[in-house]
Amino acid sequence: KKFKKKQKQKQKQKQKLHLSRYLCLVVVVTFITIIMGNLFNKESGIDEEERLTKILESKKIKEYKKKNAEQLKLFKQWEKHGLWSQFHQSHYDWWCFPSDRSSRAYGDKYKLTHNEIKALKKDNEFMKNYKDCIDLVSKSWGWDVNNNKIIKNAGLERTFNIIFNTRFGKMLYSSFLLNENKIFHSLSNFAHIQGLHKFDQWILTILKLSK
Repeated sequence: KKFKKKQKQKQKQKQKLHLSRYLCLVVVVTFITIIMGNLFNKESGIDEEERLTKILESKKIKEYKKKNAEQLKLFKQWEKHGLWSQFHQSHYDWWCFPSDRSSRAYGDKYKLTHNEIKALKKDNEFMKNYKDCIDLVSKSWGWDVNNNKIIKNAGLERTFNIIFNTRFGKMLYSSFLLNENKIFHSLSNFAHIQGLHKFDQWILTILKLSK
């Protein structure tokens, strides 16, 4: 009986030892997994930064930014001299309001990929210019996008017309793609004030994309 008891005790001790070793192994593996995961995430972050930087340095994006900046200079001149009709008559949507869609006029020339849009979002200079473009075009319609209100006594030349439907949609969509919530909601409020019946269905669909 004593012999059997000793054998049982030895078996229990072995089981405890195996269990202890197993738990240690689990802890070590878990620790290594966490460390490797952190290193991977860190490296991925570096890779992400490098990729976005390369995108910003690409010929396509440099030309896109240049075109955008040149248009903004014109906008500021038009505003300075009160030439609001120039905002209505000119064409500039493709390089002022980033989009992942093709256009009938330019095809894929100004169509941006998800990563290109992401890269532009990280470019402070571009984002400032983009917001200024949104601000000035909105002013040409008598809307203060930054303060989310109608501009009093803006004049007849600075009113919204149904012919600006598509331009408004592109502005709204660009703010959605760039995650500019303040601009998106301000433009959304403007649309509701104007009357949703003025806007095409594709624009109404974007308006439902609440952030």
